[in-house]
Amino acid sequence: MIHFLLIIILRSSSSSISTSNFIKVLSNLASLFRFFFYVYLRLFLLFYLVLLQAQGARLLYQFYIQLFIAQHEVDIDIFISHARNRVRAIDLHYLKRVMNFLKENLLRLQSIAQAFSSTSEDRSESE
Repeated sequence: MIHFLLIIILRSSSSSISTSNFIKVLSNLASLFRFFFYVYLRLFLLFYLVLLQAQGARLLYQFYIQLFIAQHEVDIDIFISHARNRVRAIDLHYLKRVMNFLKENLLRLQSIAQAFSSTSEDRSESE
Protein backbone atom coordinates (compact mmCIF):
# COMPACT_ATOMS: atom_id res chain seq x y z
CA MET A 1 0.00 0.00 0.00
CA ILE A 2 2.84 2.36 0.79
CA HIS A 3 4.38 1.70 -2.61
CA PHE A 4 1.08 2.39 -4.32
CA LEU A 5 0.72 5.74 -2.55
CA LEU A 6 4.33 6.67 -3.33
CA ILE A 7 3.80 5.98 -7.02
CA ILE A 8 0.66 8.12 -7.08
CA ILE A 9 2.42 11.01 -5.33
CA LEU A 10 5.49 10.82 -7.54
CA ARG A 11 3.46 10.59 -10.76
CA SER A 12 1.35 13.59 -9.78
CA SER A 13 4.47 15.64 -9.10
CA SER A 14 6.50 14.45 -12.10
CA SER A 15 4.54 16.61 -14.54
CA SER A 16 5.90 19.82 -13.07
CA ILE A 17 9.17 19.37 -11.27
CA SER A 18 9.88 22.59 -9.44
CA THR A 19 11.51 23.16 -6.10
CA SER A 20 8.29 24.08 -4.29
CA ASN A 21 6.44 21.05 -5.65
CA PHE A 22 9.32 18.78 -4.74
CA ILE A 23 9.31 20.15 -1.17
CA LYS A 24 5.55 19.60 -0.96
CA VAL A 25 5.96 16.01 -2.14
CA LEU A 26 8.68 15.38 0.44
CA SER A 27 6.57 16.83 3.24
CA ASN A 28 3.63 14.66 2.14
CA LEU A 29 5.88 11.61 2.16
CA ALA A 30 7.21 12.47 5.62
CA SER A 31 3.71 12.81 7.04
CA LEU A 32 2.72 9.57 5.31
CA PHE A 33 5.61 7.66 6.85
CA ARG A 34 4.89 9.19 10.26
CA PHE A 35 1.31 7.98 10.00
CA PHE A 36 2.31 4.41 9.15
CA PHE A 37 4.98 4.38 11.84
CA TYR A 38 2.33 5.47 14.35
CA VAL A 39 0.12 2.52 13.40
CA TYR A 40 2.94 0.02 13.97
CA LEU A 41 3.97 1.70 17.21
CA ARG A 42 0.41 1.48 18.49
CA LEU A 43 0.20 -2.17 17.45
CA PHE A 44 3.38 -3.06 19.37
CA LEU A 45 2.17 -1.11 22.41
CA LEU A 46 -1.11 -3.03 22.41
CA PHE A 47 0.77 -6.33 22.07
CA TYR A 48 2.94 -5.35 25.04
CA LEU A 49 -0.12 -4.54 27.15
CA VAL A 50 -2.12 -7.63 26.19
CA LEU A 51 0.43 -10.44 26.08
CA LEU A 52 0.74 -12.38 29.32
CA GLN A 53 4.47 -12.93 28.93
CA ALA A 54 5.24 -9.20 28.95
CA GLN A 55 2.75 -8.30 31.71
CA GLY A 56 2.69 -4.77 30.39
CA ALA A 57 -0.75 -3.96 31.74
CA ARG A 58 0.19 -5.06 35.25
CA LEU A 59 3.38 -3.00 35.23
CA LEU A 60 1.56 0.03 33.83
CA TYR A 61 -1.08 -0.23 36.54
CA GLN A 62 1.36 -0.77 39.41
CA PHE A 63 3.84 1.94 38.53
CA TYR A 64 1.58 4.66 37.14
CA ILE A 65 -2.15 4.27 37.65
CA GLN A 66 -2.14 2.91 41.20
CA LEU A 67 0.30 5.60 42.37
CA PHE A 68 -1.76 8.34 40.75
CA ILE A 69 -4.95 7.06 42.37
CA ALA A 70 -3.28 6.78 45.78
CA GLN A 71 -1.99 10.36 45.58
CA HIS A 72 -5.29 11.87 44.41
CA GLU A 73 -7.77 9.65 46.27
CA VAL A 74 -9.33 12.51 48.27
CA ASP A 75 -9.75 14.69 45.18
CA ILE A 76 -11.35 11.80 43.30
CA ASP A 77 -13.80 11.15 46.14
CA ILE A 78 -14.75 14.84 46.32
CA PHE A 79 -15.25 14.95 42.54
CA ILE A 80 -17.46 11.85 42.63
CA SER A 81 -19.64 13.24 45.44
CA HIS A 82 -20.05 16.60 43.66
CA ALA A 83 -20.86 14.84 40.39
CA ARG A 84 -23.44 12.65 42.12
CA ASN A 85 -25.09 15.73 43.68
CA ARG A 86 -25.17 17.54 40.34
CA VAL A 87 -26.70 14.52 38.61
CA ARG A 88 -29.36 14.25 41.31
CA ALA A 89 -30.21 17.94 40.92
CA ILE A 90 -30.45 17.57 37.17
CA ASP A 91 -32.55 14.43 37.52
CA LEU A 92 -34.94 16.16 39.89
CA HIS A 93 -35.23 19.17 37.60
CA TYR A 94 -36.04 17.06 34.55
CA LEU A 95 -38.33 14.78 36.55
CA LYS A 96 -40.32 17.83 37.64
CA ARG A 97 -40.49 19.02 34.04
CA VAL A 98 -41.71 15.62 32.84
CA MET A 99 -44.30 15.44 35.62
CA ASN A 100 -45.59 18.93 34.78
CA PHE A 101 -45.74 18.03 31.09
CA LEU A 102 -47.65 14.84 31.83
CA LYS A 103 -50.03 16.63 34.20
CA GLU A 104 -50.79 19.31 31.65
CA ASN A 105 -51.32 16.83 28.82
CA LEU A 106 -53.24 14.26 30.87
CA LEU A 107 -55.46 16.90 32.46
CA ARG A 108 -56.15 18.37 29.06
CA LEU A 109 -57.03 14.92 27.73
CA GLN A 110 -59.29 14.31 30.73
CA SER A 111 -61.01 17.66 30.27
CA ILE A 112 -61.55 16.87 26.58
CA ALA A 113 -62.95 13.44 27.49
CA GLN A 114 -65.23 15.05 30.07
CA ALA A 115 -66.37 17.57 27.49
CA PHE A 116 -67.21 14.79 25.01
CA SER A 117 -69.01 12.76 27.67
CA SER A 118 -71.00 15.79 28.81
CA THR A 119 -72.05 16.59 25.24
CA SER A 120 -73.08 12.99 24.62
CA GLU A 121 -75.10 13.01 27.88
CA ASP A 122 -76.73 16.26 26.80
CA ARG A 123 -77.67 14.71 23.48
CA SER A 124 -79.08 11.59 25.13
CA GLU A 125 -81.16 13.70 27.55
CA SER A 126 -82.56 15.87 24.78
CA GLU A 127 -83.67 12.85 22.78
